[in-house]
Amino acid sequence: MSRNFYYYTKNSYTGGQNDSKEPDQLNEDECLLLQDAMTNSKGHVQKRAGNAYVGNVLTTTDPVLGLFTFITDAGVTKELRMETTSLQYNNSGTWTDIDTGFTTGLDTWFTQANDKVYISNGTEDTHSYDGSSVVDLGSSYPKAKYSAWWKNYFFLAGDAAIGGTTHKNRVFFSNLGDPDTITDGTDYFDIGKSDGQAITGIYPLGEFLVIFKRKSVYIMNGTSPDSWKLSGSVNNVTSIANSVGCVSAKSIVQVGNDLWFMSDDGIRSVKRNEEGSVPLMGVVSENINTTIDSINSSAFSKVAATFFDNKVYFAIPTGSSTTNNKVMVANTRVTLENPTNPHPWFTFQGWTPYCFNIHLTGGVGQLHWGDSLLTNVVQGETGDSDVVGDIDMDIKGRMVDGGSPEMQKTFRFMKYGVKGSGDYDLSVYTSLDGTSFTLQDTINLQQGTLWNTGKWGEDSWSRPGEIKDKIAFKIGTPQLMIRLRQNGNSQPVTIYPFTLAIKKRKIK
Repeated sequence: MSRNFYYYTKNSYTGGQNDSKEPDQLNEDECLLLQDAMTNSKGHVQKRAGNAYVGNVLTTTDPVLGLFTFITDAGVTKELRMETTSLQYNNSGTWTDIDTGFTTGLDTWFTQANDKVYISNGTEDTHSYDGSSVVDLGSSYPKAKYSAWWKNYFFLAGDAAIGGTTHKNRVFFSNLGDPDTITDGTDYFDIGKSDGQAITGIYPLGEFLVIFKRKSVYIMNGTSPDSWKLSGSVNNVTSIANSVGCVSAKSIVQVGNDLWFMSDDGIRSVKRNEEGSVPLMGVVSENINTTIDSINSSAFSKVAATFFDNKVYFAIPTGSSTTNNKVMVANTRVTLENPTNPHPWFTFQGWTPYCFNIHLTGGVGQLHWGDSLLTNVVQGETGDSDVVGDIDMDIKGRMVDGGSPEMQKTFRFMKYGVKGSGDYDLSVYTSLDGTSFTLQDTINLQQGTLWNTGKWGEDSWSRPGEIKDKIAFKIGTPQLMIRLRQNGNSQPVTIYPFTLAIKKRKIK
């Protein structure tokens, strides 16, 4: 009777999460939700790694306002953070004050230049730190929110103030190789002067300096102050976007030879052409439009991003939250044939980053984030456990119609493979409407199920690796959604593609 069946096979999870379409319109490699999981190029899906605290743990509810790793020319490495009013460093596991008296609650920007770190927050004087002492550069030096080190010049922008006057459109730059010296009367240029928009970030991109405003994006080229001092005969600034801009300086992140950033309508990129000509704009988050629409726009300035281990992380505040309560992750190791969604997206729950930092220790990079809710630093992508709560792997697939929606059918059984490393379970659910789910089966992931769970010493009596299971459904329905869930710490899981056996019913 096997000829009465035809088979639907889910080939992979490589398409990632797509919450922008109806569940029955998704591609075969896409899911409605891929939470706390990550696919690889082979299409397998793995539970995400955990996280752990960095340094001593505090219970105060102030966010970490800035985080940065300072590596001196002499090879000394210090991770710095701004905690309420104190600049601190990680002193062998204890966050220790370097300097105090900063204004509390201000986002802090760190930029390394000429073997110093420059510290700015847009309200107070700019400070520098050389690894030994902190210097207040004084009221004669511009104060601003954002800074960048480009072509051996130091740039300051974002409500840039000097002499008691604030310049929302002005970018100041230093002497060549000397970030401490800025001639404020001459060494500056104005971007979109008096257009009603403030500068929301600056970032180097190869031969360009990209200047972001709330509703526009500009690029600056040229090699010296003569080409930056704009006049009637000199103009090396090009507008590459009108009506589209950046909502948060913390969201600007370099991805290869591109910059990604959060705009009002989604995550966008500054696509640099291979020929080095004027970049073009593009959306890169088309498949997660529903998630993007859930962002609390009143807290747009909180969005933060980073790039680590070939993955792009965007921390966002959703619903009514005023702090980042969800992280969207794009795996750049997998390339999709979709220019508006070039890489698969996934959702990470349980992470609450206020700011990110890629910390280098012993030549190895670590993903660190300063917490939005408590005054702590956390290392992400490490181990199998989270410091708060469990890792809730939740996969809601597409709505499967079996390829013949006009015919009634019976979903007879499902075959799937999974890999774990201990005595814990994976749960399998089904749904007819995409919202109500019925538990169909749990499979124990302890290797050795072929021989039950018997062990001899520390070794299982059975095959390593993949465990296969078959679940009998016998569900008569036009469409069916499969949900896979595993909620627990220290419980790694890998899920392989599955096959559904479907039997058509004759039309009577």
